[in-house]
Amino acid sequence: GRRRVIPTAVKMEVWRRDGGKCVKCGAADELHFDRDLPFSLGGASLTADNVQLLCAWYNLIRRLRFQRGMQVVGKPEGG
Repeated sequence: GRRRVIPTAVKMEVWRRDGGKCVKCGAADELHFDRDLPFSLGGASLTADNVQLLCAWYNLIRRLRFQRGMQVVGKPEGG
């Protein structure tokens, strides 16, 4: 069955693969493990294939896009 929790082994694999940085902007702080296909839409987290590292900004943007269909171009200045 599907599990919402991302297993530690998967997190470690994703961290190594993504170099401990946001895959969108390269930020190394305020990182989140994010499912490429959200859990609510059937996205799994038992392997690293559907998980990526995102900074807080891009994690928020992705959530808003899925919730509202928003189109966001990039990070704000200084962000």
